[in-house]
Amino acid sequence: MRVSVVLSPARALACSLILPLLAACTAHAEPPSRISLAPSLRPVDAARPLVIFSQVRGEACGNDAVAGAIRNLKRLTHVDGYVEIVVEETGEKEGRCARVTAYPFRYGTSTDLPGIDAGGESTVPLVVPGAAPTASADGSNGAAPAFDCTSACQKLAALVASGSIEQSLAKERCITRCSKPDSVFQGCIGAAKDQPAAKACLTP
Repeated sequence: MRVSVVLSPARALACSLILPLLAACTAHAEPPSRISLAPSLRPVDAARPLVIFSQVRGEACGNDAVAGAIRNLKRLTHVDGYVEIVVEETGEKEGRCARVTAYPFRYGTSTDLPGIDAGGESTVPLVVPGAAPTASADGSNGAAPAFDCTSACQKLAALVASGSIEQSLAKERCITRCSKPDSVFQGCIGAAKDQPAAKACLTP
């Protein structure tokens, strides 16, 4: 049995106007955004006191949208870095745009608000001091076999923290203490196999 449906003239006219519009909207729908997360823009020395300020945002479009958005974000002055980074990208190629949000921080206890640099990104090189060289066990200047702080602290962070940002901060704090070097601390984290033992290592 064949069933035919006959539309009234008014309904047929409505369909002829609405359906092409819906098709056009679908064809020009914005592509889904791509979101990436990072704990920080550079390593954070969690052993030092720091002040975290309100979230800031940088935006840019073009082929290097992400780099441009980060440069736009880093216009703040009197800050030492940014944590809890969220990068959202939309579009492709020349139509690509990016938005970066983060929380700026400053080492120390000063709560003075950061300033904004109206100019471009500074070209002055940034010097980041590394760990001081240590003497070997026999007193010579040669390097002694080093304890693998990075690997041990990665395992420790996984035991004491759950989220990616918390793990990253725990790892950086652990590496800072481990690299002094602190032989007692190294022995503790090297032997820790469960959460209670790992947390005991972090107790002052």
